[in-house]
Amino acid sequence: ENAISFSSFELISIPDSVVHIAAHAFYNCSIEEIVIPNSVDQVDGNPFVFCNNLNHITISDNHPYLEIKDGYLLSKPDTRILCCLFQNETEVTIPDYALVVGGYAFSNSSNLQSIILPDGLLQIESYGFASCNQLRELILPDTTTEIGDFIFRACKNLEAVTLPENLIKIGQNPFVGCPNLKSIYVSATNRMISIVDDVLFSDNSETLIFYPSWKEEKNYSI
Repeated sequence: ENAISFSSFELISIPDSVVHIAAHAFYNCSIEEIVIPNSVDQVDGNPFVFCNNLNHITISDNHPYLEIKDGYLLSKPDTRILCCLFQNETEVTIPDYALVVGGYAFSNSSNLQSIILPDGLLQIESYGFASCNQLRELILPDTTTEIGDFIFRACKNLEAVTLPENLIKIGQNPFVGCPNLKSIYVSATNRMISIVDDVLFSDNSETLIFYPSWKEEKNYSI
């Protein structure tokens, strides 16, 4: 990870010898354009976190693994969003064809206030919306069955989240560093995820996922 972090290059052309791009590979670079060859067949997660000047990704139309569509870099096998080219937008509607929000896909989108997720979205990978400091509310669609570790980490203004009926797997605490989170809604028909006295549990209440920092009790017994 962080292979070329903080670079001042404006254009990077990745050589054909590269087959794998790690998450954060170009972290906080000033690049405006990048060329990705057909040889790349694995991208772990968003390689371009904090690359606020990036406005063009060039890949061939016949790339076997990747494609650009509607401003998103996608992996073809699972229609996974790897990153977007409009990180300064305040509102985003994720398209219906997206099945997975990849790791760090929208991380550090500091202006993002509103995200509408599509019916059909199956999974949000780790840190998917981390450090989206202006985000206040998010409703996950009923099709979502899995969310990864720390997906809302340091979303400092997040106030409310709705978790869907079919969610069965939650990674490590999704809400670390969310001091203003006051409401977590869980479908009453969800058999795996529950809220008990404002505390979030999974695995039929066998695993404690999130204890809100604003609770004032001096003692807590599970």
